[in-house]
Amino acid sequence: MALFRAQSFFFEAGCPPLATFVSRLNSFLFGVTIGNQVRSNGSILFAHGHVVLDGWTVLGDHVEVNPFVTLGIGNSSQKRFELWGPTIGDYVNVGTGAKIIGKVTIGDHVRIGANAVVLDDVPSNSTAVGAPARHFLTRQGLGDLPWEPPSA
Repeated sequence: MALFRAQSFFFEAGCPPLATFVSRLNSFLFGVTIGNQVRSNGSILFAHGHVVLDGWTVLGDHVEVNPFVTLGIGNSSQKRFELWGPTIGDYVNVGTGAKIIGKVTIGDHVRIGANAVVLDDVPSNSTAVGAPARHFLTRQGLGDLPWEPPSA
């Protein structure tokens, strides 16, 4: 995470070569490849490496990204090529091997299932599974809420 923050700082400070160097270092050391246009609005957890984030992608707060995930640009016969990546909401869990491709919006409190291929928007409080992914609303339980200390 520190390398990603440094990469974003160098890119916004007008030094793209240094930002790219930090990105390559992050990829070499941890197996996480993050493009210079990726931005985060809060905390992110990379459970393990082998993650690719690319394109104009925005990550919300408390986003958990599991191994072998790709978030970003795509090229397929169903959608035209564009440099926009997804916009991910707050408290989102992206399952192992999931792909979120293109300019899609993922709402808050969403779970993306393992190996799901998301090509369309997913509303808040949903779970998306399958390839291509289908989503359904999920009921929130105590495990879905952010942890807060007990009141005295």
